[in-house]
Amino acid sequence: TAKRGPREIDGERERIARLAGIREVVFGGQDGLISTTTLVAGIAATTSQNVVVLVAGTIAAIAGALSMAVGSYLASRAQRQLYESELANEQHEIAEKPGEEMAELLAALVGRGMPRQDAIEVMRRVAAHPNLMLEMLGALELGLVPESLGSPTRDALVTGMAFVVGAAVPLLPFPAAGRPVSVRP
Repeated sequence: TAKRGPREIDGERERIARLAGIREVVFGGQDGLISTTTLVAGIAATTSQNVVVLVAGTIAAIAGALSMAVGSYLASRAQRQLYESELANEQHEIAEKPGEEMAELLAALVGRGMPRQDAIEVMRRVAAHPNLMLEMLGALELGLVPESLGSPTRDALVTGMAFVVGAAVPLLPFPAAGRPVSVRP
């Protein structure tokens, strides 16, 4: 069972990392749906030619997906860089001012309800492991959890694809051939 524990923890981390993409799915999908619906409704109100509506909607979907994907990539990368910078600062503080950092860990543990004597024991044990100390202070003091960060590339792909799916919905009533679809009351 000792070997099974780390595998289960890794499996849970992977599951949570996959679920973290829900933000990108919701954000990309709703933006694709709303922006394309607005554009398509405006164009459909001015022409009865379905091909014009489809072409304009498709171009808007492509442009929007690219814009959202690039924006998501840059935001995710910036968040990761900030996270890494903050952890590097924390690591430097642990090396330069270990007593202060131990006191911060103690305060964080007590502040979360751990009895002071227990917190002192935990703090002493954790302080003997610099990487664990860094992870705990990162999470408890700074709120930085590595699993909460996505991959910039994955975030970009998920956001862009979700945008395309959302943008496709308002285009469905406008087949390339056939009768014009009226959006007028």
